[in-house]
Parts: sequence; structure tokens; C-alpha cells
Amino acid sequence: MDKKRTGNIGTCIISGNQFLEVAEELTTNDICDVNRVRPFFVNAGLASELFLKAIQMYEHGDGTFSGGHNLDELFDGISKSARDSIYLCYNAMYAEKSHKVKLDSLLSNYPCPFIKFRYTFESPAEGNVCALLYFARSLRHYIEVNIENGESIATRG
Repeated sequence: MDKKRTGNIGTCIISGNQFLEVAEELTTNDICDVNRVRPFFVNAGLASELFLKAIQMYEHGDGTFSGGHNLDELFDGISKSARDSIYLCYNAMYAEKSHKVKLDSLLSNYPCPFIKFRYTFESPAEGNVCALLYFARSLRHYIEVNIENGESIATRG
């Protein structure tokens, strides 16, 4: 994983929310039109990355986070209690779906959607729209419950 970097948690969360909002606008009932797949994965992947970095900044208490774009590594860089909460939320979102993708499988099989879908002209990319969307939403939910409501992000960033 890349070296530690420093950022502003508030700006990171706002940016993550904006990228997730764009990704959600590219879907209908959590399904993405084939002509919108690349922008969906870039935006949802970047939102997930930013949310993970914001959680790291919050947990470290000094605005530091791990660089890089690998969601699996960034997820491993947050506390076990945060991961457990995110797993619970993710699984709850999938509760009514007949076809489920385990979060570990999503992260290990498709760790860099932000990079891979930006450069599909170099090599093909694969992913799962629903799983990535649920992951990003689970991260956002964790932040809303544990960071924005628990402590003013303005004083942390």
C-alpha cells in the first residue's frame, strides 16, 4: 500500500457523497444501463475509495490515510469494528436479493473499479453494479452514523 497521506475529512466525505450521487443517478432500481457502466464504476469506485479514506482519517485522528486506489487494501486499513458494521449494513441491503455477492468476494475480485473502468481501452474490466453500489452505500451509512452524527467533521478535518 502507498505511504500515508494527509487530507481534510470533511472535504473527503463531501466528495464521496457527490461521486456516489452521480453513480446512483446512472442507475434505475440498482441496475445500470450498458451505456452508463463505465461512468458508474468510476464514480461508485471513487466514492467508495473516498469514504474508506475518510474513515481512516477519522480513526487515525490526525487526518492521515493510506494512499492508493485498492478498495480491498483500504478496507483492511480500517478498524475491525468499522469493518464489522459495514459488513452488517452491506448484508442487510442484500437480504431481499436472490443473487448475493459476498463483500470479501467483491473486494478481492474487483479491487480497483475507479482505475480499471477509466482505462478499459487498455484492458477489459469486470465488476458487479449492485454489489459496488451496496458497498458504497454501506460506507456512506457507516459515516453518517459514526462520524458525521458522532462528532463534528469540521473539528476533525
